[in-house]
Amino acid sequence: MIDSCSRAYSTQSVNCSRLLTGAHTTESKAEHLAHTAHTGMWLLLIGTALLIVMRAFDVWLMAHKWMAAAQDPAANADAMESLSKAEPWLASLGANAGAPLANVFRAAPWLEVSFFLIVPLALNALVLCPIIIRRALRARAAGAAHDYAGKAATSIAVATVVAVASIGYLLMIALRK
Repeated sequence: MIDSCSRAYSTQSVNCSRLLTGAHTTESKAEHLAHTAHTGMWLLLIGTALLIVMRAFDVWLMAHKWMAAAQDPAANADAMESLSKAEPWLASLGANAGAPLANVFRAAPWLEVSFFLIVPLALNALVLCPIIIRRALRARAAGAAHDYAGKAATSIAVATVVAVASIGYLLMIALRK
């Protein structure tokens, strides 16, 4: 009798292979699940932090461009109009924009629709966080050792907090409009 993993079908070989998952390197499935959930949690945190830093950099650049254009509003009227259409919060600054870095800490630019921030955050909250939580729960159900149970619990807590915070942020943006 030939088992289902011995077939030559490409989908079966991918599904039955442990080469790409790393599962063959651990003693138990629970340890592997806890470890991959913990790794996913770190990738989630790093990715979310990078998204926030990039949006802050974007806000800083827009405020810097606005300040440069506001030095001579008559000569830069077209630039100021295009900037205020791209980032409506800039129009509220007027000629007194202050330091561009100070605008990073204002609420208005963070509540504007920025798809390069919204789409990845939504994917993280609706796809990655549930995967991490499900994997960590499976590790706990499989009886992970004490060290790995702690990693699983940490992964569940962090993924839940990031998911709730991301969904809350997305709701704030949606309800603002």
